[in-house]
Amino acid sequence: MKAEELAKEAQLAVRIIPTPEKIHASCGFSLKYPLTEEAQLQTLLQEQKIASEGFYHGTQAGLKTEYQLREDK
Repeated sequence: MKAEELAKEAQLAVRIIPTPEKIHASCGFSLKYPLTEEAQLQTLLQEQKIASEGFYHGTQAGLKTEYQLREDK
């Protein structure tokens, strides 16, 4: 929730969502954001020393969504 607060202060378009079931995360919450703001968000989290379990990109095909972990965090 601190990450959301900081991102909104930086005028990034983020919102907290429940972590999708296909992604295993400890807290159960994720930040959803436009891909165009990903680099800014990563930099902000690093500067503020906020840990992330990873950045995922979702691809939707019909009703099915697949998630790919980004390796270049």
